[in-house]
Amino acid sequence: MRELGATAVELASRQEGSEESRRHLVEQSRDFKRSAPEELKKLAAPLLKSFQAEIDSLLWRSREAEAAFLNVSKRIAEAPDPTLHLERLEETLERLQDVEAANQQLSEALEREVTCQREHADRDRRLREAQLGLAAKLAETERHTRNLQAGG
Repeated sequence: MRELGATAVELASRQEGSEESRRHLVEQSRDFKRSAPEELKKLAAPLLKSFQAEIDSLLWRSREAEAAFLNVSKRIAEAPDPTLHLERLEETLERLQDVEAANQQLSEALEREVTCQREHADRDRRLREAQLGLAAKLAETERHTRNLQAGG
């Protein structure tokens, strides 16, 4: 960020120097037009105009590029520091990892509980079947006992 600021100050300084240099060249060009012989002026005029057009074009491009750079530099300088957001994101990630670990533990405990419930349900089913079997045997034994007592 400091580099951007230093570059921006340097650009401003160079812009002033470039403007001064351009003014000096324009003045030298005028002096040439005033003092040079007419034939030399006619020969040099297209060349001077071409150089002037190129200098103006370069100056325009330079100004546009520098303005774009300064605009981007300003936006970067005004942007909030991402450090706080990154720290919060890191904390959130740590909490998420803790929650995932707790979720894994709960899933394992739930799985153990479901297994235990199934085992209990299976035992209860077998006990009911055994009770029904014993009740049937008891009823059969009682019927047999009554038949023996009635017949005997």
